[in-house]
Amino acid sequence: AAIVVFGVIGIGLGCGRQPVKRTSPKGASTGQTTPTPSKEHPLDLREILASPSTQQARKTKAEVEDFRRKNIKGFKLPFPSVTSPRFFAADTVLLPDTVNVLGISTNGVSRAYLVVGMWEMRNHVVHDNLAGQPITVTYCDVNDCAYAYQRKNIAPEDFHVGGWDGQDMLLLIQGKHYAHPKVPLPAHPIKRTTWGEWKALHPNTKIYLGFLSEEPKNKR
Repeated sequence: AAIVVFGVIGIGLGCGRQPVKRTSPKGASTGQTTPTPSKEHPLDLREILASPSTQQARKTKAEVEDFRRKNIKGFKLPFPSVTSPRFFAADTVLLPDTVNVLGISTNGVSRAYLVVGMWEMRNHVVHDNLAGQPITVTYCDVNDCAYAYQRKNIAPEDFHVGGWDGQDMLLLIQGKHYAHPKVPLPAHPIKRTTWGEWKALHPNTKIYLGFLSEEPKNKR
C-alpha cells in the first residue's frame, strides 16, 4: 500500500524562512549540577535569555549561508534523539514571556518546547508521550523549522537525526532517510508562539528546556 505523506500539511512552522534572531545559551552553565526546581525555588533563566550578549544570533545569516554552500551536496550523519525528555511545570521555571516555544496539546495535556533549547543537534528530535499518544517534535535550526508527528508504534531509538540533504535536515526513521518536511507519518498540530501566550492559554503546561536544563557535563 502506498504511504501517504501527512507531515507536510501545514504543520511546519517557519520552514523556508530566513533564520530569525535567536538567543544564545552562552553562560548558562554554572559548573554545578542543576537542582530540581520547585515553585519555591524555580529555575531562573531570565537573565541568561535576556542579557545583551545573548541577544546576538548564535548562527548569523552569513554562517547559515556558509553552511549551505559547504554542504550543498548534503551528508548523512546519524545522531541520537532525546528519548527521555525532562519537563518542568510552568510555575517552577522563570523565562522571559517573549521567548519562542513550540506548543502541542492532546486530550487536555499540554507541552511547550523551548526553541532555543532545541538548537543543538542532539536536541533536534524529542520524543514525548501525551495522554498515551506517542508524539515526536522535530526542529531544524538552519531552516528555523518545526514539525510534530504521531509516532505510532515506531520506537524512539529508531527515529532520529540522519544528516542534511542540501536543503533540509534529514531524519532517519527505521533505517530510511526522509527530508524533514516529508516524513511519512501523520502530522500532529503544533503552534509556534511565545512562552507568555502559551502559559496564559495552558497554565498547567509543562515545558522542555533542552540543553539549558542539562547538567554541565552534558553540555558542549
